[in-house]
Amino acid sequence: MTDFIRGCLAGFLEASEWTTPFVKEVRSDLILFGYHPDWGGFFERAYQSQEGYEAALAHLRRHISEQPEERKLEEFDC
Repeated sequence: MTDFIRGCLAGFLEASEWTTPFVKEVRSDLILFGYHPDWGGFFERAYQSQEGYEAALAHLRRHISEQPEERKLEEFDC
């Protein structure tokens, strides 16, 4: 079920014309995912150390905060 939801969301995001960078975190597993054109578009990265994870998160937050306000996503039925 989780794979289905993830696949559905990934398909939607790839098909949409996304322009607003964002980052989400899974702190317990040191994973960052989101969208940023400088990071190759959509990304998902796992880190081996807390230091690497925190540095990447700080970098992304700095660059994302410089972007214009996020646009709202339209509803999407999978």
